[in-house]
Amino acid sequence: MNKIFLFEEWNKVIESCATADYHVAQSVYAQIVNIYTGDDRHHHGIKHIAHYITRLKDLFKVYQFNTLDMNKCIMGAFFHDIEYNAKKPSDMGNAISDEDLSAMYAVDSLKHIGFDDAFANDVSTSISLTAQHKPNESLDIDPLLQSVFIDADMSILGEEPFLDGIIVTGK
Repeated sequence: MNKIFLFEEWNKVIESCATADYHVAQSVYAQIVNIYTGDDRHHHGIKHIAHYITRLKDLFKVYQFNTLDMNKCIMGAFFHDIEYNAKKPSDMGNAISDEDLSAMYAVDSLKHIGFDDAFANDVSTSISLTAQHKPNESLDIDPLLQSVFIDADMSILGEEPFLDGIIVTGK
């Protein structure tokens, strides 16, 4: 069910972009699914992305945002953990966080699909917020939207998809 749900959500956003190249978008989607279904993903996998987007959609029912902002959040959810290494960047001598690497990946992918710079950059900025898990009021993105994006990411903690992985794997 997760992959069908995710495919439908992906396509809704792609269809909203008049300049999107559908074939490129489907190739990027296939890469995303391949990455999130890797054996090394633990709780940063496809179930987390499905949970994240489900939670975003639940929050969108409570807080009224425009379609463009909601689409940016959904794309942000797809890309926010695309770069994942269990070791901290400082452990590897790398000053760039997984979140910032994911944000860069998102910008490149979204521009390649055909989204404009503003859309891609707002998605990237939202992804970068997940590193500290707190809004940044100096940004041009609605602080409430930032909070919704961050809260939806963190909502997996303590829920069944997250706990199932811990109980089964012991990690």
